[in-house]
Amino acid sequence: MKLVEQIEQDMLTLSVPERMRLLERLGELVPVPEGEEPDSVAEAKRRLAEMQADPSIAMSWEEIKTQLGRG
Repeated sequence: MKLVEQIEQDMLTLSVPERMRLLERLGELVPVPEGEEPDSVAEAKRRLAEMQADPSIAMSWEEIKTQLGRG
């Protein structure tokens, strides 16, 4: 199995708080264009802060796929 595929599988075993922590760390590793924060980055940070304030609003990947009609 490729490394990225293994990491994806491992991520599915994480709790929601662990996933949020991983997401936050990955966000720190992605370069932001100099002098500007894209709307998508600002929205992701807003959503992360919202989930950190109330972890009960988080959804599993399975719930997201179901809502999108792909589950």
